[in-house]
Amino acid sequence: MRLRYFASVLLSGLLLFGSTAVANAQASPPLIHLPRFTGSVDLAQGAIFWLGSVGVDGNYADVRIGQNDQRVSLSLHVFDRDLRYQQPGADGWRNWDAVTVYLDTGNGPGEAITTSSYRFETVLSEAWLPRKDFQRSSRGQAGAWVTGNVPVTTTAGIQGSMNNNVDDRGWTMVIQIPFASLGLPASPGPGQTWRMALELHDKDGTATLQPVRLWPSAANLNRPNTWGIMAFGPAETGAVPNMPSGRATLRHGVGGVVAPDAHVGGSSVCGDQTPDYFRDWGSANYAGVAQINIQNEWDISDWPCFSKYYVTFPLNKVPTGVQVVSATLTVNLFGNAGYRAGDAKPSWVQAATVAGAWAENSITWNNAPPVAETISGTWVKPVDFYAEFPGVPYTWDVTKAVATAKATNQPLRLALYSTDAAYHSGKYFWSADAGEPARPRLDVVWGEDLSNPGFKLDGAPKFQQLTSGQSSTFTVDLDWTGGFDAPVTLTATSSAPEISLQPQTITLTAEGTAQFTLRDIGSSSAGSIVPITITGEGGGKSQFITIAVLRNGSLIWLPALAR
Repeated sequence: MRLRYFASVLLSGLLLFGSTAVANAQASPPLIHLPRFTGSVDLAQGAIFWLGSVGVDGNYADVRIGQNDQRVSLSLHVFDRDLRYQQPGADGWRNWDAVTVYLDTGNGPGEAITTSSYRFETVLSEAWLPRKDFQRSSRGQAGAWVTGNVPVTTTAGIQGSMNNNVDDRGWTMVIQIPFASLGLPASPGPGQTWRMALELHDKDGTATLQPVRLWPSAANLNRPNTWGIMAFGPAETGAVPNMPSGRATLRHGVGGVVAPDAHVGGSSVCGDQTPDYFRDWGSANYAGVAQINIQNEWDISDWPCFSKYYVTFPLNKVPTGVQVVSATLTVNLFGNAGYRAGDAKPSWVQAATVAGAWAENSITWNNAPPVAETISGTWVKPVDFYAEFPGVPYTWDVTKAVATAKATNQPLRLALYSTDAAYHSGKYFWSADAGEPARPRLDVVWGEDLSNPGFKLDGAPKFQQLTSGQSSTFTVDLDWTGGFDAPVTLTATSSAPEISLQPQTITLTAEGTAQFTLRDIGSSSAGSIVPITITGEGGGKSQFITIAVLRNGSLIWLPALAR
């Protein structure tokens, strides 16, 4: 059975159409971490982000970016229905299909362009024409752009035919900017940051110039401090070396957790539900599907196959006032694209936080929120045959993303997308609408921030047995840390009505112990395990511990075996 056909059948679902919407504006500059390569820059493993929207008269672009010791390299893969070019004149650089890259290499960019600000304009052209005639550079001087000669290399590619009324698929542009061209002897060190902005220009027909697409969407091109941030080197994990004091496992539909997810784009059938791609593809919605696709390619003609994945997790089960020690997202793979075993190659699938909320029944390619920060990546290997339920688990380190979201009192909002170059790159995962064992899972471990005043909880015994009508006690120990001296209120809660707790709250004004009485007020039914949670809150800090109560347990005698 051919995997592409098999997985396409599995992934078929309800298709809804909504109006094309402008992508959510970003309140703060997006942060893109540039991976560093020891040899040539492999943009198939570069960081990825995007701008624009798909439409009859609008352009969308995937942007891949990376660096090595000599240069920054980036590519744009542009979805464009009508390819137009002409050798630009003195003022015609923005009047054709083109991209403009803005960089500011200064420390602490200000509100005006300076000699650390650069602008690179590059226009689409036929492959046989010399690229030097379709690119130019400028440098900032006293708040204005002055055309100069900053050497860069650009390479254009097209899928379609130029300057006619025949519908096309799109174009690509690779831009390589040597550090030496910017007056730098070497690559900036890990963690150093520059500012960057992008303009995507679009000419349709002989006279129609479409609105410019910006990244970031709110950038002021004469104010570098409004541009996006590019940081050299991978993102730090954000992991905290600390003694874990608690953990939570979050899954949609389990324990009251609501964690919706969705994929946008072509699903697993390359947008066959929307054959008029430029008109309908960007507004397709796939609410409620049990399987999702993540897919990308270098060949821009295949963009109707591209798909991204979005997921949101609430973080209310993670206490405030603690440090996130680690956090991982797990998604289960069950299949991939390809006509036969060996067609598919491993995919570098990246996780990024996104700027803004979305709804499962209305999210589309065109209105899905853009990247806020690139976080981490994982290699996903293809399977030659369908992976038995619940599939093959793959994880992404999202520690920093969870810590940032919790600190700003927001849910965790992620997008997963790949930077594949090869064909048959689709990777098929179970969604939050699948059976419980296969749903995406977020695991968070936290510890008390010992660098700040706080408190710790402990208690005993952490496992107890009760029968109907029986009582026992549980003792909680409170220790202050780092000079903490605020009262702490302990609250006891049971996950089952059969276990009563007395008292339900105790306030301690100093270090010491508190005792709770547990009583089984239920019937003598079959055995079950009931978790009891003791939460401590005070001085803006929160901690909790859990115990397990075995109700109506019984002994089972097993036969002894003698040799």
